[in-house]
Amino acid sequence: MAAATAVITTRNKRPARYYLNRVFTLWIPLAFFLVFTLGPFYYMLVISLKDQQLEVNDPSVFPFWVFHPNLNQYIDLFARTQFPHWALNTTIVATLSTVVSLTFGTLAGYALARLRFRGASLLGIISFVTYLVPQTLLFIPLNIVITRLPVPLFLVTVIFSTLAVGLPLIMLLVPPEKRVNWGPLASWLPAILLFGIGVSLGLWGLTAKGAAISEIDMGGATNLSNTLWALILTYPTFLVPFCTWLLTGYFQSIPRELEESALIDGASRVQAMLRIVVPLALPGILSAFIFAFTLSWNEYIYALVFLTSTGNRTIPVGVVNELIRGDVYFWGTLMAGALLGSVPVAVVYSLFVDNYVSGLTAGAVKG
Repeated sequence: MAAATAVITTRNKRPARYYLNRVFTLWIPLAFFLVFTLGPFYYMLVISLKDQQLEVNDPSVFPFWVFHPNLNQYIDLFARTQFPHWALNTTIVATLSTVVSLTFGTLAGYALARLRFRGASLLGIISFVTYLVPQTLLFIPLNIVITRLPVPLFLVTVIFSTLAVGLPLIMLLVPPEKRVNWGPLASWLPAILLFGIGVSLGLWGLTAKGAAISEIDMGGATNLSNTLWALILTYPTFLVPFCTWLLTGYFQSIPRELEESALIDGASRVQAMLRIVVPLALPGILSAFIFAFTLSWNEYIYALVFLTSTGNRTIPVGVVNELIRGDVYFWGTLMAGALLGSVPVAVVYSLFVDNYVSGLTAGAVKG
C-alpha cells in the first residue's frame, strides 16, 4: 500500500516540463499523423454526402463540412454505374489470385527455408528481385500472351513449362550423393532439362506470331482477353515473389528442432510442414494474405489493359472510367465509389493488423 502511495505521489510531483514535452513529442506528432492518414477518408466522406449540383462545385461552400447531408451520391453510384458487379469482380479476382499466390508462396518459402540445396540463397534473391520489376514493363508482353494465345494452348504451355523445367531443375539441385540410387535417371537429368527448356521456349515463342496464333483452329476456343482469368493468372507474377520472400524469413524464424522431432517420430516432410510449421507460421501467412489481397484489390494497370468491357471491370478501373468523362468529374459519386471501394481493405487490415506487423517484423529480421 505504501509503495502504491509512493508511485502516485511521484506522478503528482512530475514537473510541468514533463507534460509539455509529452505534448510536443507525442500528442502533436500523433495529431499530425492522424490528420495525414485519416484526412483523405474524411474528405471523401464529406464530398460523398453533399449534393452534386449545389454544394460540390460551389466555391462559397465550406469544403470540409457538409451542412445538408444526403445519400444522393450513393444512390446515383448504384443507379448510374455497375458498381455492385464491379465489387463482385474485384472480390473474385482478389480472392482467387491471393489464394494462388499464398499457395505457391508458402511452398516456395518453405523449400527455400528448409530444404538444403545449392543455389537456395541465390534463388531466393532472384525471386524477390522479380517483384521489383515495374508492372509498366510487364503489361505489354503479358498482354500479348493474354490476347493472342488461345486458352488450351496457353494452359498447355504453362503446365508443360512448369513440369518440364521445374522438376528436372529441382532434381538437379539434390546433392549428388543422394542421387546414387536413381539409376540412369541421374545421368540423363541435364539432357532432360535442356530438352524441356528448348520445347518450352518453342511454345512461348509462338506468342511472337500473334496473327498466326489467332488463326489456329482450336475448336472454337477463345483467348483470355477481357476475362477475369486474365487478372487471376497475371496477378501472381508480382504477388508470389513477395509472398515467397516474406514467408521464407518467417519459416527461418521457426526452430528446426520442432520439425526434426516430427520427422523422427515418423511424420513425412509434408506432414511436418502442414502440422508443425504452417500453424506456427500463421502470423506470417496472414501478413502475406493482407499484402496480396490489398495489391490485388487496388491493382489498376493490368485491369485497365486486360479488361475492355464495362461489366468485367474492377472497382479501381470502373469508378475512374465511368465517373470521369473528359474534363468533367462527377466528384460526389466518384468519392462515394472510392470510399466504398476502400472499405474491404480497411476491414481486412483492422482484423489482422497485429499478425501483419509481427509477420513483417519476423520476415525483416530473419529474411
